[in-house]
Amino acid sequence: ADTFAQRAQFYYQERPQLLSLLQELYDTYLLLADRYCQSLHKHHRHNPGTTASSEHLSVTEDYHSDAESSLSYQLPPGQVQASPQLNQFDEIIAELVIKNVE
Repeated sequence: ADTFAQRAQFYYQERPQLLSLLQELYDTYLLLADRYCQSLHKHHRHNPGTTASSEHLSVTEDYHSDAESSLSYQLPPGQVQASPQLNQFDEIIAELVIKNVE
């Protein structure tokens, strides 16, 4: 049973470290998302005849801009869920988050 003083001390000691880790994680996420978008754009530029690639690029760029605005972005009601490729992208990000936190 921790006393209030012990909990307060822990909070004020650990909170800055947690915020620092979260900021680093967020910055890393944005960097990875930016690199992913750039690689899609580069791939699209080399293969201009593929329309599926351009649609995916557009979805990915929208997703990237949403990531910049908020970590807790949620789709508005009635909007179509992301494609399976974006879900795989989310899984990769989740793995990076877990490894970065460990």
